[in-house]
Amino acid sequence: SWSAPTVTAMALADELGRAHPPALVDVRSSTERTLGTLPGARVGELGELASGAALTEAVLGPRSGRVVLYCRSGVRSLQGAALARAAGWPGAVSLDGGLLAWARDVDPTLSVP
Repeated sequence: SWSAPTVTAMALADELGRAHPPALVDVRSSTERTLGTLPGARVGELGELASGAALTEAVLGPRSGRVVLYCRSGVRSLQGAALARAAGWPGAVSLDGGLLAWARDVDPTLSVP
């Protein structure tokens, strides 16, 4: 099982309102992303993180920065955050509960099938 720190949807919403917000990375497939995503999120599909192709600063931001990875429910992003941390992004965390938690706690207008 994969292990990485998590952040709640409410805490992330607060962080995104600050002067230096974390990078956001959507680890879902392109099909899922067309249904709704968080504004400003970069794309780093889980398969590309696992292969190493997406383990770049272009996707994850600076190695010294904070990056929040997310998926629908928080399972794939936990794996993605663990991969990023192992590859040298100690500030990588997973959105606890994924977009389902975001829709429930922050933005009820976000459609998450």
